[in-house]
Amino acid sequence: MKQYKALAISVFLWIAIGFSVLSGTVDVDTHDFCIWGINCGVAEYTLAEIPEEFRDYSYNNEGIVTDFPYKDNKDDFFYSLKKVIDRDKEEYGDIISSISVGDSFEEIHYSYIEIFRKEYTTVLDHLSPDRDYIQNIDELISNGYKGDCDDYALLLYLIAEERGLEVRYAIGLSDVAGHAWIEILDGDTWMQYGSTSHRICHDCVSEEYNEMYYFYGDKDE
Repeated sequence: MKQYKALAISVFLWIAIGFSVLSGTVDVDTHDFCIWGINCGVAEYTLAEIPEEFRDYSYNNEGIVTDFPYKDNKDDFFYSLKKVIDRDKEEYGDIISSISVGDSFEEIHYSYIEIFRKEYTTVLDHLSPDRDYIQNIDELISNGYKGDCDDYALLLYLIAEERGLEVRYAIGLSDVAGHAWIEILDGDTWMQYGSTSHRICHDCVSEEYNEMYYFYGDKDE
């Protein structure tokens, strides 16, 4: 009798877990950084300057970084990201403006994803200890758009912001992976734009991640 009772409880728990996954009620740990000028910390370091002891690298057999190195220091990462964004807007504003005109953002997104999918690589993430984890716009273009999701997300973020869209830079983390993309506010809904795929959706990019981190762009009052 006890065995049947234990089996019934086990089945019930699995059904409950399955229902919570299907209904989207599984807890997602969400954090907002720098919300349109509110709570924007001052970066002590650029990404490249964050000391080694604040980073948590994982390497594969070829010595290439395979994990998000700032996962235990996300405040440092996002405040440093703000520093990188502010620098790029000041130093490369003309480049951003020149690639932000004409087509709709959806068409721009599609065109760049076609390039990104051909040039995707993580090899450039840590060529030297004194370079930023995320390439600046000039680096990315000079490298023939060789980069990965965080580099591409930054370019799309700056283009969207230049076009006056309400945009945020998103990072999703799970126990086994991490990813970066952008989200644009459409009415009351944040639409996700893939940084390495053509996906534009409400939650299809983030569905694999249980930790979400957002950095918001400038917003005209």
